[in-house]
Amino acid sequence: IVNIITNITLMQFYGHVGIAAATAVSGFTNAGLQLYWLRKYGVFKVSLSQWTPVLKKALPISLIMAAVLIGYKYAIPYQGSFILRFIWLTGAITLGTAIFVVGTVTSGLVDRKLIYKSLDIKR
Repeated sequence: IVNIITNITLMQFYGHVGIAAATAVSGFTNAGLQLYWLRKYGVFKVSLSQWTPVLKKALPISLIMAAVLIGYKYAIPYQGSFILRFIWLTGAITLGTAIFVVGTVTSGLVDRKLIYKSLDIKR
C-alpha cells in the first residue's frame, strides 16, 4: 500500500525517479515495521545500542561512496548513445561496489575470509 501511494504521488512530480524513491520509501517502511513486530514479540532481542559500533563504521563508508558517486556523476556526463550510457552506468555500479567492498573489509564490518570462501578462493 505504501509503495502504491508513494508511486502515484511521487511519479507525478519526479517521473521515473519518483518510482525509485517510492520503492526505497516502501522498503524502509517494510524494514521498520518488521523490526517493530520482531522486537515486540521477542524474536529480535538485539538492542539498538548494540548497532552503534556498526553504524559508526558503516556511515562514513556510505558517505564516502555517496560523495564519490556524486563526483562521478558530475565528472563524467551521463549522456550520449545507449552504449555510452550503459558504460557509464556499469562504471557507476562498479565504482560503488568497489568502495563498499573495500570499505567494509578494511573497517572490519565484513571478514575477508568470508569473502574468499563465498568466492571459493583458497587463501
